[in-house]
Amino acid sequence: MGPLLHRREDSLLLVVDVQERHYPHCWGGDAVLNAISKVIQVATILNVPVVVTEQYVKTFGNTVADIATHLHGCAPIEKRCFSAMLSPEAATTIDRLRKQQIVIVGAETHICVLQTALQALEGGMSVTVVEDAVTSRSRRDHELAIARLRQHGVCIATWEMVTYEWLLSSDAPEFKKILPLVKG
Repeated sequence: MGPLLHRREDSLLLVVDVQERHYPHCWGGDAVLNAISKVIQVATILNVPVVVTEQYVKTFGNTVADIATHLHGCAPIEKRCFSAMLSPEAATTIDRLRKQQIVIVGAETHICVLQTALQALEGGMSVTVVEDAVTSRSRRDHELAIARLRQHGVCIATWEMVTYEWLLSSDAPEFKKILPLVKG
């Protein structure tokens, strides 16, 4: 088991398949997109590396524009396998970052998020799925995936939990930059 609190120096954020032709069919809509957007912005402010995947762009399109605007030069990695850990480019990128903790947001909870999280866990990483920043086409699939992830030892958190753990204190120099995201 890894550390119980999220530490920014040990973390990376993985944004899984939030794509323009697929995301509109997922439940949660703007609330989930908002949470994904906020955690990306927090990671950027705190210098937590961000890795982004896109599942078969020809069919599902590129990353949703509202999310892509916050990626600041982070080029998405196209994949065909459901787990990002089976994508040679994504797995290599994650390995090169040498982080102990992986924080996952995106779609779909019961497919790409679940398979990625479980394989990262099998690979020895400490894994968190941000429950309010993941979604599926079916709420039932989402809820069952969250239950299964929890059963296998994946940490389930909210974007605010991760944010405040990365900050550790209101004395953190970045706190004032992040506070508007929490209030907004």
